[in-house]
Amino acid sequence: MVAGAGIGGLACAQGLVQRGLDVQVVERDADLAMTGGYKLHLGVPAVSALRKLLPATSFEALLGSSVGTPGFSLTVRDHRGRRLLQAREASPGLSLDVDRITLRQILALGLDDRMIMGRSCQGWRVEGETFVAELDDGTEVEADVLVIADGAGSKLAGQLAGRPTSFQCGLTGVADAPCGAVSRTAQLLFYAGGLCSRSVPAAPAYSPRHTIPPDVQQAMQHIHLPVPRPRWQSGG
Repeated sequence: MVAGAGIGGLACAQGLVQRGLDVQVVERDADLAMTGGYKLHLGVPAVSALRKLLPATSFEALLGSSVGTPGFSLTVRDHRGRRLLQAREASPGLSLDVDRITLRQILALGLDDRMIMGRSCQGWRVEGETFVAELDDGTEVEADVLVIADGAGSKLAGQLAGRPTSFQCGLTGVADAPCGAVSRTAQLLFYAGGLCSRSVPAAPAYSPRHTIPPDVQQAMQHIHLPVPRPRWQSGG
């Protein structure tokens, strides 16, 4: 049994199914789209692993729903804009950027009858050689192996470790693109009321302390830019 249908839990479940094992996935969300959406970067090792774990049709769906990112790099700066570190792909190969909801839905393809949605695992115990998972509705699921994949602050991992396994470190991060690297069109789309991740390469993430540039304010008064809905929201 896999507790948690996040990225790691679903990828694990797919790999186990590919190897002929019987798997059940328990997930607290009633709908995989409830996770919220933001862009994820899948590095070369992640893409290579998913190629091995997923059925060929699911991996093709991933390639068709993501954007290749050759030469990807990540810069971390402090609150004054001073560079703390810069990281690049450690090895050449295919890396991808993909929407988190889209990735989650692709990873769940073919697992429908193996998933228990809208239920969370509150605890576990061992009876002989069997794990018994205790769900929040009072039901129990027996399994030979329990995979704990329910994210940071997991009660299950805390039970196993005998202590909390994560804590707040006091740091806040904001992911963005440098303002100078963002086109005027991207700024207008961002300020006009939202941004589909596929509309432009990137958009700045401004905090409340930032003000909208005067030229952008003026342009916004005379235009209305419809923002296309992401692919995973279409048809509803």
